[in-house]
This record gives sequence, structure tokens and C-alpha cells, in this order.
Amino acid sequence: NEVTDCYVYCDEKKCLEGATINARNAGTLHVVVQGDANECLKLATFLLPNNGDAYFSTSGTPEKAFKGLILDDGTNTGYVEVKINSASTDEKDALKEVEFNLANAEEFVLDINGNAEIESSVIYCPDYAPPL
Repeated sequence: NEVTDCYVYCDEKKCLEGATINARNAGTLHVVVQGDANECLKLATFLLPNNGDAYFSTSGTPEKAFKGLILDDGTNTGYVEVKINSASTDEKDALKEVEFNLANAEEFVLDINGNAEIESSVIYCPDYAPPL
């Protein structure tokens, strides 16, 4: 059945390591990595909503929050946002080895507020460009 919103909170080290989260039927997916959830989403795969939006963010000082994260867009995935809000000086590996397959999404925003670097990663941005 279709779900309006799906919320995933991660606040433990490697708590979703290697997991697959299927949010295809969600209207909106919200994923928050908080506290000391180091490498929380390591090698986790998120199957994004077919007809909805997805928001990924950090809160607090998790290290390597999205390291190894795999995002796979669905049919008609709308807006996808990955936001890193961290003052941690060790956060430079937050986007290391990520794979974002978002060619079919409507819009993708990567918002980095901190020291994160994109390293050894593959990011397929949306093919669609809205008219100016």
C-alpha cells in the first residue's frame, strides 16, 4: 500500500550497514543521521519513492555519515536532497564511495555545509532540466 511519509532515523554506529530500504511506495522519504552515528548508512541501499521525494540529512557530529550509500531512483522520483550539516572536522569522508543513481529523478540537490568531500564516488544527475 502507498504510505504518505517514511521516516528513518539513525543514531547508532553502522546501524543500517548493508541494509536495503524499499521506499518505492512512500510519498516522501526522510532519512536523518544524527548524534554519533558513524558510518550509519555504510553500504546501505535506498530504493527511492516512485512518485515522491527523498530527503537525506545529518544532525550533530556523525562521521562518514553517508559513506558507501547507494541511492536508486524510482519511476517519477521527484526532488532528491542530500544535506550535510556538520561542524566535525572528520566529516570529509561523508560522501566517500557513494553511488547516486538519479538520472530519472526530477531534481537533485547536494548541500554540503562543512568539510565533506566527494571521493571515489559516482553520481548520475537527473537527465531532465526544467525550463528557465
